[in-house]
Parts: sequence; C-alpha cells; structure tokens
Amino acid sequence: VSSRPATIFLDQVYIAPGLDSTRFIPPPPQPAQPVMLTDVFGTAAPYRAAPEWKNWRAVYGAHRIEDGLLWISTEPPQTATLTVLDGSKHWRDYETAMRFNWHRGAEAVETIVRFTDERNYLACAWDSHGSHLHVEIRELRNGEMREVSSWSGALLLPYSESWQGIEVGVRVEGERIECLHNGEVALRGRIDAGTLENGGIAIKTWEPEEGYTIVAVEEVEVVEAQ
Repeated sequence: VSSRPATIFLDQVYIAPGLDSTRFIPPPPQPAQPVMLTDVFGTAAPYRAAPEWKNWRAVYGAHRIEDGLLWISTEPPQTATLTVLDGSKHWRDYETAMRFNWHRGAEAVETIVRFTDERNYLACAWDSHGSHLHVEIRELRNGEMREVSSWSGALLLPYSESWQGIEVGVRVEGERIECLHNGEVALRGRIDAGTLENGGIAIKTWEPEEGYTIVAVEEVEVVEAQ
C-alpha cells in the first residue's frame, strides 16, 4: 500500500434527496484591517530615537534615515504623511519631545500619542504660518475627530527661523493631555475617562500641494510622565 499523497478529480457530485444545496453561505468579505502598532520590539521609556531611528516606519508618505535625521516627505499625488514607532503600543502615561526642521511644505504637523491605529489616537496639531503659532488638541476615535481645545499666538522668533529647530511635544497622563512648545505648556485639555488609555507615538504631516513636503526630524525623546 502506497503512503504517497494522491490527487482525485471529481466530474460529478451527488446531492442526497432532501439536502438543500443552496444553504451553503460563503463567509462575508473581511474589511481591510487598520495599520496598527506591533509590540514585537518591546520599546520602552525612557526612549531616544536618534541617530539609529530603529523601528520607525511609514504608513503613508516616504521616509529615510540620513545623517542621523529622520527625513519625512511626500511624492505626487501624496499630500500627507504618517510615520509611526513600532513597539510602543502599550505605553500609557508619558511625555514626548520632538525637534523638527521644516524644509518645505508641511503646513500642519501632528505630534501623536496613544496611537493604536489610523482611526484612534490623540494629537497636538501645530500649524506653521511664519512666526504665528496655532495649536490644537485633537482626539480621533473610530475615525471621528474632535477638537478638545486650541490656542493661537505669536512666536518671538524671526519669520525665517521660526520653524527651524523648533521643539514640540505632548504630555499625556490619565485623561490629561498637554501640548509642549520648547518645554513649556502651550495648551491643556482633558479627554473622557476610559477612552484612548494607551498607545504609541507617531508623526503626521499635511500640506495642500502634492509632493511638496520635506521635514527633517532631529530627535524624538520619550520619558515617563512626571
């Protein structure tokens, strides 16, 4: 007796009387799964990204690591980028500091915390208009965005230098979230209890002109919330 596998071809199928052949219902198509942070790297705070920038990946847009910097950019027809740090999805209460150089485009940048996927996260959104600063706290839950609070004001910096080496960050602890500019609190807000309790960090940019954004990220640091 041979134990080798065999192939059988059927040209007829007999259905017994009383058996309804129409009752087989194929499974429904599965929706596309959101891009989520993995935790295979076990990234822990305190954390410092530069100069290796390990485990950062682009969800959309382009990124490269060069001269110890994380370069984020768009290519036509892209107008936005989203770059995430894998291994941070279980983080809960922490503070980030991110130092940027705006080279071109990127009308708005979001410094994101408690990111689990593209439809669920908290962010401080920074709009660059010369020496004018506008910041919003945004809460995205199941794809629905809510503005928690916002602030606008002038920076005491020359127009040409205001977005070079700027440091922005986020402090999140429990339901409290703060947007930080050069280490100082620029805006405070609170979210509902029991929502967006943990998640990692990410950077998002938006610019109306296709393929125009070039941003260099000099450093990202994370420590436990104080």
